[in-house]
Amino acid sequence: VRVLSEEQIEKLENENIKLLIIPESVNVYGKTLEAIDSFIKRGGKVIVFGFDSLSHDEFNRPRESALRDAIMAAADVYGIRTSAEEYRKVFAGYFKENGMQDIWVVDAATGEPVGYATEWMSGESGGSTVLSIYATDNDEPMTVRVTVDGIPVTSSHELRTDEYYGETFTLVRDFPILLELDADDREPTTAPDVPIHGTASGFEYAISDGVATVIRYTGGETDVAVPETLGGVPVTAIGGFAFTYASPAVTSVTLPETVTHLFNRAFYKCTALESVTIPGVDGVGDCTFCFCSSLRSVDIPEGVERIGTRAFFRCTSLETVRLPVGLTTVDNYAFKGCSALSSLDLPSTLRRIGFAAFYGCSSISGTVRIPYGVTEILGDAFRSCSGIERVEIANSVIMIGDRAFEDDASLLEVVLPNSLKKLGDNVFTNDPLTRLDLPYGLSSLGSIHMYSPIYVPPTVNYFPYYWHFNGGVECEAGSSYERICQENGVSYTLVEREHHIHTAGAEPTCTSHQICTECGAVIRPSYGHVRVAGRGEDGKAVWVCSVCGEKK
Repeated sequence: VRVLSEEQIEKLENENIKLLIIPESVNVYGKTLEAIDSFIKRGGKVIVFGFDSLSHDEFNRPRESALRDAIMAAADVYGIRTSAEEYRKVFAGYFKENGMQDIWVVDAATGEPVGYATEWMSGESGGSTVLSIYATDNDEPMTVRVTVDGIPVTSSHELRTDEYYGETFTLVRDFPILLELDADDREPTTAPDVPIHGTASGFEYAISDGVATVIRYTGGETDVAVPETLGGVPVTAIGGFAFTYASPAVTSVTLPETVTHLFNRAFYKCTALESVTIPGVDGVGDCTFCFCSSLRSVDIPEGVERIGTRAFFRCTSLETVRLPVGLTTVDNYAFKGCSALSSLDLPSTLRRIGFAAFYGCSSISGTVRIPYGVTEILGDAFRSCSGIERVEIANSVIMIGDRAFEDDASLLEVVLPNSLKKLGDNVFTNDPLTRLDLPYGLSSLGSIHMYSPIYVPPTVNYFPYYWHFNGGVECEAGSSYERICQENGVSYTLVEREHHIHTAGAEPTCTSHQICTECGAVIRPSYGHVRVAGRGEDGKAVWVCSVCGEKK
């Protein structure tokens, strides 16, 4: 499939082009008509939408043309379609009748090509047919199958997640999949008598490289214990949506220690799920438990380094979660909307708190401590956490993003670190702080609206367009902020304070921060590796850091 403009119309001479589709195109050049006519005479097929198409020239003058009449007579002409589904019906029928499409994604119940703005495209790679499928507009999941020349495909390999599908599988909105259709023709990596797919004890599973992945639970029990083995091999993974469509809905799941991997969305929208035991997993992927609105507690085991994007999004009944030592990342929106979460103990190994990670966790109470090693608290991270009373931020945090603690209705005290350089917009807006002392060394201050006293250090050299302090401003004589207050008629109080001046240690590297040798504050954070792909040995790729040269 390719798109041609009128300036590229000579490409119609390409003998591989079989069908030309003309959308409603009233005004066209004369040379365009000539090229279309030549294409038809060479055996090309034409579909025209709009009975007025091709009827005027580029100056909007009516075209009285026998050539235009001949084109319209030879083409299949349709009135303007009113919806994507109507277009789809036209093309689906046309492609089938003319043998132009051999691979179809069809509704498993009706056998008709799927609609709902579902796109698919196929290609050849390494002797196998590869098919990408993307549903963009279906509100409910669809059960589909793939046919090639009218014959259903019974086995396919999802290349992005390394899952295996049977004859039918589920399409979910905005969740693209990439299938290798000829997967069952490959040399098997397991014993010849072990099937690639199987069903046992209410579990559909797939076997690859001597281990099994649970594809779907169909057993009908509400309390489910996943076995250690299926098909005679260890169960090591739970596939995407594996428990989502269980009937009746599953209320508890216990995984064996052999299961180390949860694919994204493994428990997506399991709204009846109240408890889950995951003793051996090595990570919690994107949206693994999102919308599990009955889930009450989770004990995340040692060894998990990352909690993925939206992993527990809107788990509104989640009261407790254990975050293990070794965890480094709580990604964007990970616990957003977990309104019942009552306590939060961030491990010392944590390095990243993502955007809106705990937004709306309104039941977290008491003190929240940001551990040393975190360098940025991203925007909305603890927004609308209305139960938090005190926040202690470690001496490694360089930046606090926009609205990070906005609308925290119980927040009375914040301890800001010497390392802080930037405070974003509205970080503490609408919070009942007793006062806020900004640290010496802070250089950038965002928009702010406060009712409590605030101290602004002389190091601040960037000021927001908007600020409002009902509680009074303290600053130092000769500081930029004194001048700003004078220029804008803002009342202030002059104070004198002693300040710690950092003594910089070694320059930062890819893996180490520059810190103050006296107070331990991070002055400049680690750059992180800047990796560039290159060719390694035996045909393998290698990542080389362009800064320090480390290879991976």
